Amino acid sequence: MTDKQPSPAFLPGMKFAPEGLPVEDNTFVCDSRRVDINGDGNDILVSFATGGSGGVYQYGLLTDENDQVRSIIPQKELNQGLLLETQCLPGLVLKVTDKNTGYIATIDIHKGLADYERLGIYNEKGELLKDPMVLVDGFGILEPEDVNKDGIYELYGMQRISVGANANSVANAESVWTLSNGQLKLLSEVIDALN
Repeated sequence: MTDKQPSPAFLPGMKFAPEGLPVEDNTFVCDSRRVDINGDGNDILVSFATGGSGGVYQYGLLTDENDQVRSIIPQKELNQGLLLETQCLPGLVLKVTDKNTGYIATIDIHKGLADYERLGIYNEKGELLKDPMVLVDGFGILEPEDVNKDGIYELYGMQRISVGANANSVANAESVWTLSNGQLKLLSEVIDALN
């Protein structure tokens, strides 16, 4: 079950104290949704802004049992996403490797050549001049999706990958997760180039 209406306990604009933050450092709920992640039907997925300009959100996965709201999974684990290692290669290629699964993707980044030349990363021949900063954002999207149509929802996440600056987005890392025995388990991942 998922209900696209916000949970009454976490309405957009309400203050929310994420795990580990004192109450005075709380933030505001962007969205919340009742969703069945673990089969009990009492779960709430809450999103709140990080305060940065990158379009990244933090998420909380909570359960409401007997009017007591608690985390199902620690927020740090929920928001970690894929652990990706990146390497720019000669010829305007970005290699992305998932440290946990070994999944490898290569992304053609020719589209950004003018920016990379200006930043001194590549020259016009595609030769790598310096190892650039590659940004792998946290989840910009984390939403429920019933992948196997059994009524219990998985979580679909998307992380942006950028080269040299956040404005130079080159790919999205998409992943699907399930909750099993209180732990997130990766079901699938793909890294898609932005063209």
